[in-house]
Amino acid sequence: MGKSGFLLGFVSGVAATAYAAYQKMNDDQKQNLVNNTKQMVNDVKSRAVDYTFYARDSFDDLKDKVSDKTDEVKDTLYSAADKATDKVDDYADNKTTQFHQAADNLRNDLKDDNEKEEDIVIDGGFIHQNAENK
Repeated sequence: MGKSGFLLGFVSGVAATAYAAYQKMNDDQKQNLVNNTKQMVNDVKSRAVDYTFYARDSFDDLKDKVSDKTDEVKDTLYSAADKATDKVDDYADNKTTQFHQAADNLRNDLKDDNEKEEDIVIDGGFIHQNAENK
């Protein structure tokens, strides 16, 4: 409570001194004080507005940069996905083509083997010849 009492006494002393000084001023000095105070308040308002616009511009710039970087990352990801899809498609096409070629080779080999084989014919006369010879 000692600090707050000191602070309250200090503020009230400054206010009393300022009031006493204001009362001792003539009308021209009072008018100058009022005009200076209004000018200072207007300057502070103007600076606050300027800083607000500056902050808004900075935020917009930051938002644009983030948007640009996000677009770059999206483009990079889409490009990588397209490349990966192309590689998978090429690999699948290549393997499918190899599979079809192997199947065609097997078919041709079987066809060639079937054409080379001679048919086995069983003749019933052979059995009769063996029976008569015995």
